Amino acid sequence: MCIRDSVETVQRALVPDYVGQNLRGTAYGVYYLLVGSAFFVSNAVVGSLWELFGSSVAVTYSIVLSVVAISAMLLFVRKKGVKRF
Repeated sequence: MCIRDSVETVQRALVPDYVGQNLRGTAYGVYYLLVGSAFFVSNAVVGSLWELFGSSVAVTYSIVLSVVAISAMLLFVRKKGVKRF
């Protein structure tokens, strides 16, 4: 619970950097819609992989997708010029 709360706080802190003051509520709504949808799809995909091919395929899929997502986020943050720590 503590890990999720700390990560979620960092992600939510990025939202105001990309929208104006008047659209902040809408941006948070879209953010949570996308996060919820992504959790649903990812759980369905990993669960299906686990059932059909076993745990090693599901774990490998998760690791590869995580590396791709981290790499894409680093490129996105650099391109937008957001200050890093």
